Amino acid sequence: MRPDFALMSPRYQKVYMLAWISRARSFDEQFQGEHKITVLVRRIAHELTNLSKTLWPGSVQALQMNAVPACVVTELGLKTLHAPKTWAEAHEFVQNHRERAMTSEVPVDDYGWADRPRKAPPGQPRALLREAQRAVEAIAGNVTDPPPRHLTTPPEELPNEQLDALVKHAQALRDIRRFIAAEEPETWGAVMGRLRWLAGRLGERLPQLRRWLDPEFIPPPERAKTGPSADQVRQQQATVRAERDALVAADSFDDEALLAFLGRAFDAHNTPEVASLVQPIRPRIDALRPDLFEDRRMRRRLTGLQERHQARRARRAAVRQRQRPRGRDRRRRRSGRAPGRPGPAQGRGQAGPVRQQPRGPRPQVEARGVARPRHYVVRRQRPQGPGPV
Repeated sequence: MRPDFALMSPRYQKVYMLAWISRARSFDEQFQGEHKITVLVRRIAHELTNLSKTLWPGSVQALQMNAVPACVVTELGLKTLHAPKTWAEAHEFVQNHRERAMTSEVPVDDYGWADRPRKAPPGQPRALLREAQRAVEAIAGNVTDPPPRHLTTPPEELPNEQLDALVKHAQALRDIRRFIAAEEPETWGAVMGRLRWLAGRLGERLPQLRRWLDPEFIPPPERAKTGPSADQVRQQQATVRAERDALVAADSFDDEALLAFLGRAFDAHNTPEVASLVQPIRPRIDALRPDLFEDRRMRRRLTGLQERHQARRARRAAVRQRQRPRGRDRRRRRSGRAPGRPGPAQGRGQAGPVRQQPRGPRPQVEARGVARPRHYVVRRQRPQGPGPV
């Protein structure tokens, strides 16, 4: 493994893997029938697969046995009208669009990370790396081996103290990346890869870990050495729920108060949790403009929240449309009686009992249980004489 490759962000690692495997498969296409080249290409794909299991940059479809050259376009997150048809064209496409695929919304360094420069590490880099490695391996096994299929302890049963420790180690690994490059970059990359794998297994239980593993996340300049604990996050969520109840109870509130509440809600919850939290005040939130937020991240989350509300309304409208009665069934539901049954006896001046009259000739035999023809219609008799006194 190249030392600088282990220090790269997951996106950069994925782009380089695509370039390497497409170049190797192009030789296999060029020299078809050469057994030695085929064996070497399969060995390269096997080594890159093991490397991806250690660094965990994400799924790389080009490493699969049944991969096609056009898959590199979707792997890079790009769109084109002319998808590559051969692996030589796929390698050329990756080389020509590498810079475009590596473009980030925030300024990043040569390795794809948005870290702020530090004059000195927070402690001994090697000691911090060993401590993080021991903590991760206690949950997810040896970082140099492929990740296990199942965790020894289920994710939902991991204690909060152990989860808080993972967030602290992720912060420390981001801080020592520049200082560990000359010592043990491969170990640093393996520990970060296993943390990314753990973040996928934990799901939405530990959003702070996902945030610190995101290469485009810029660490705040003035932050404490330890992030918020699980108890502090639960306290923030309780405060947000209390603020929501106060807004619902209030007769009126302005947009500034609503924006301040949403900012605290987004910090304490993920977007699906916020969507269920703000249901009582959903119309007011849908009327907000995302540009009222100065923070770009808050604007993006508000837009996602409003799109989630719109999708939910569309699903409900589709369900109501499917459940809506049609034609004759709608008229029968409004009349409150089942089809083919006579109505109750009516009083003076009202329609009398209902009688079945056929449009065509009546059949000779009407046995019980025999279905009436479809051309039968329902007509009402005119009232004859005064009704009952």
